[in-house]
Formats: sequence, C-alpha cells, structure tokens
Amino acid sequence: MEMTFVLKVEGKALTGSVMGGRGGDAAIRDGVVKGDEISFTSAGPFGDTFYKGKVSGDTIAFSRTMEGEDYGTKPTTFTATRVK
Repeated sequence: MEMTFVLKVEGKALTGSVMGGRGGDAAIRDGVVKGDEISFTSAGPFGDTFYKGKVSGDTIAFSRTMEGEDYGTKPTTFTATRVK
C-alpha cells in the first residue's frame, strides 16, 4: 500500500496530512515531536489510526495501530522515506 505523509513541524507541534491507503486523505491531529520521535493521530474509515515514529535522516520507522472492533489492531511497522 502506498501512502504519502505531509509533515510540518513547528517547535514541538506536528501537523499535516496522511494521503492514500484505505482511509483516503486525513488531517493529522494531536501531533507531537520529542527529539527524534514523533506521534500523531488521523481519522480512518473505521476509527482513528495512531502513528509513532523514529526519525533517522531521510527515513521514519513507523509503528501504526488502528481503532476498531475487538479493541483495535496489533501494531504494523513500516518505513517512510522522504521524497526529494
């Protein structure tokens, strides 16, 4: 699945959007930056999706969980790479 993350950092606040995937496009909310770690939430078709990531150069190692039936999903991990 291909997704695009548009991330904007202002101090410790993270805003932007998540585009693609099963949920279509969604705004980022509750975004936080702490050193090289980020976290944020986006709305999905069946509930919220929660992202945590560790930034290293031009990549972010993500862990993602989703709300839903049966108390949500197990974490899924993936790596996002900056497009230049």
